[in-house]
Amino acid sequence: MNQGFTYNGTEWVPLIPQGLEISGAGTFTGTDSNGNEITVVEFTNPGTYSFSINSAPSGYTASAVAVGGGGGGGGNNGNSGPGASGGGGGGLRYYETINLSSGDTFEVTVGSGGNAGGTSSNPTSGSDSVINYNSSELIRAAGGGAGESNSTSDPGGSGGGGTSIGGSVGGGDGGDGGQAKNNSSGAGGGGAGGYSGSGGNGDGGDGSGGGAGAGTDINSQASNQYSHGAGVGIVREGASGAGASTSTKAEAGSGGSTATSSAAGEYGGGGGATEDDTSASGGDGANGAVRVIFSGNGAKYPNV
Repeated sequence: MNQGFTYNGTEWVPLIPQGLEISGAGTFTGTDSNGNEITVVEFTNPGTYSFSINSAPSGYTASAVAVGGGGGGGGNNGNSGPGASGGGGGGLRYYETINLSSGDTFEVTVGSGGNAGGTSSNPTSGSDSVINYNSSELIRAAGGGAGESNSTSDPGGSGGGGTSIGGSVGGGDGGDGGQAKNNSSGAGGGGAGGYSGSGGNGDGGDGSGGGAGAGTDINSQASNQYSHGAGVGIVREGASGAGASTSTKAEAGSGGSTATSSAAGEYGGGGGATEDDTSASGGDGANGAVRVIFSGNGAKYPNV
């Protein structure tokens, strides 16, 4: 059912679903793809958060999605020869339907993006995003693996996968970061995973099933917006993102974000790497995210 609107004396505002009470987290209202109202709890900053269901009307359900953090891309000391490899994109996992009861508890961890590698230091991997329901792990979206600095052949960070306790679940893996190349370009970062397909692999691979595109090889310059992978959105499955070229950014998947000059796109994009003749850091991986929706209309991922 559509919950409708109420007049507050100044404007018409959406009604919060009657009887649904959530404590410990801020909520906002939105609409599903059919125009019905949903209540949303969303976390996009790394950390661990808890909230509980104080009251759940009969028939109310929850559905959730998590994206792992992207891995960092390798840097280079500029001594011609060894290149650097790209970071893997974060994985995406969703859980279709949770039948709510009063007293249910959620604990959410949002994974951070990996740090870029420096001129003499290696990058770090992205961390996992996790949703625990009533003290049991519901889904885990793994972070992307790190690239490597000053390497002649490192294969690149692996794209993040994921796990679940079973039930109605889905999601795709992040794309792998591009391989280091001797005396050549810095490798691209992997795209974040999609809802029914994977993120693009570096270098310049396309995402599928709502996944994000990968960054591409970049030569004669530091890692930049063209070498970093793009991120994936958490509202619902949407269009997949194409991979980057040397003059166009990787496209985001499902309404995510594209890269900046120093970091991959949110959520879950992998950082690109710097080529062999340039002394510079690689790119940071993007943070992950978690979103939980509540509905009296059966709204659920991936289409919400």
